[in-house]
Amino acid sequence: ASYVADERPVLHQQIYQFTDVLEGYSPTIDELDDHILAGIDMQNSRLAYFFVYRMFENLLERYEFTSVTGFARRLGEGASLDEASREEFGMSYAELVAAVRPADILDGAGSLEKPPINEGTR
Repeated sequence: ASYVADERPVLHQQIYQFTDVLEGYSPTIDELDDHILAGIDMQNSRLAYFFVYRMFENLLERYEFTSVTGFARRLGEGASLDEASREEFGMSYAELVAAVRPADILDGAGSLEKPPINEGTR
């Protein structure tokens, strides 16, 4: 949903305040799930959302969006992650995640710039 809504600039600005912990940030899929589902730690949640967004960008560099929707459709039909991944991407889910996972959160993310100050909110 974030990709379709073109939220990359928003996510990019949200992680700026965490630049001191960005280098080398590369959580496991389980950690990403925990940070997103729990949503109780702003830093971990925002970093996880941006990391997952980067994974999705990498996925779309390799595959068509129709493969992504086909994957989601297969899951909705009851297929396992591995079954849907093998059908749409030709590899297990673990292999797919490894293929699209950035080395760390900044791998290919571009430079981080300080967000502009909104004078109306001071």
